Amino acid sequence: MIICNNITNIYSFILFILIIISSPILSVCEESSSADSFCHLHGLLGDCACDVESIDAFNEAEVFPLINRITETDFFRFFKVNLHRKCEIWKNDNPEHCSINDCTVSECSDNEIPSGLKDGATSSEERDCDGRSSEERREERELSGLDRTISSSQQEEFRGWAQHDDSLTNFCVLENESSTEARYVDLLLNPERYTGYKGESSVRIWSSIYKENCFPVHNHPQRSVYRSVMGSGEQCLEERVFFRLISGLHSSINIHLSANYLMKPAAPPFGQPYFGHNLDEFRDRFDPTRVRDGPARLKNLYFIYLVELRALVKASDYLLHQPYYTGNKEKDAEVKELVEVFLKSATNFKYNFNESELFLGENIVLKEAMRTQFMNISRIMDCVGCEKCRLWGTLQTQGLGTALKVLFAWPSGTSSRLARGEIVTLFNGFGRLSNSIHELNTFRKLLTDRMG
Repeated sequence: MIICNNITNIYSFILFILIIISSPILSVCEESSSADSFCHLHGLLGDCACDVESIDAFNEAEVFPLINRITETDFFRFFKVNLHRKCEIWKNDNPEHCSINDCTVSECSDNEIPSGLKDGATSSEERDCDGRSSEERREERELSGLDRTISSSQQEEFRGWAQHDDSLTNFCVLENESSTEARYVDLLLNPERYTGYKGESSVRIWSSIYKENCFPVHNHPQRSVYRSVMGSGEQCLEERVFFRLISGLHSSINIHLSANYLMKPAAPPFGQPYFGHNLDEFRDRFDPTRVRDGPARLKNLYFIYLVELRALVKASDYLLHQPYYTGNKEKDAEVKELVEVFLKSATNFKYNFNESELFLGENIVLKEAMRTQFMNISRIMDCVGCEKCRLWGTLQTQGLGTALKVLFAWPSGTSSRLARGEIVTLFNGFGRLSNSIHELNTFRKLLTDRMG
């Protein structure tokens, strides 16, 4: 493992390069009455003490290379999920399903799943912090001379208690990994990209996410948070943070779709369609001449990035003691090393989201409101008609839900735990945000080239 001692110089160099890349766009902004996608994407984010440029440089120099390597490992690339749950939001009006080939998800066969992740194998949750298996602990109990055995019925009862306790702190519907309907999916073989799923069904999903989740506060129980992306003066901090998180997640997904768009050569020689960057699609989603709140939506991407980064830092002591068990001792050790380097870098970043500023005084009642609203959003994912969109929507929603759980349901000084699925979605969800910010730099270069 190579750790650069002069990381500060790398950070400063990348920040300098980003400023150079942005300069042509900023000059055009000054000369033109029509602002472009990146004209206002700079400076402070609001609701936290950080700026776009610092996050860009930090992400490119330290985060993006590391999080990519982490999410490509076996522990993080195999995600167990049930993509066949019925939509409970519109019970009498099941959503239309996408029939396009790119919408489908390839599930793993049994021989493709790492041995340590298979049903009946010793999972990471069954191991102590030092990596001892249940068999090793059984031998220790026998040697100790004390009877610490627990019957199977008692173990099942304890699991029920744990599930009940977890349900009181979860911010999203979590997958029961013991469910016979859940299947492992290799995320690397089912990449997030534009599938052609759009129209009324897609609009209905996002409309429901925004419009059907309102905070019952200020004596306005029906007031919707579906306003401008940056919120309004009427919103309290908790409402504004909630809305910016949803907007940032939406922006991140839109960037992934624009960066992995099915491109069809428009001029001879006509070749095969391919997935690539579609600058026009990106501008349709974020250019303020086409979408009024485009730049604000992009700033919300940086905001959710900071929030999920803060959750990873807060959970770092717990995450550092996980074995990341897949049954391959050498690969498991490599993952632990990568996670350690990543969390050290994340902890050293000088800007942080401060979760302690939320839910103060009488606003404490809003914590349960936020949990309930986000739980509803996670259920809406079951109504997505495109299987691949449902996969990635579920993963990223659960990642954000896990981050919120860590930030607002993990009191300091208490013992808390995360299921393997929560750890997988927490890292992968943040990895998607890191990828989106990285792709913004690619779109920035493409726009610069187009302007000549």
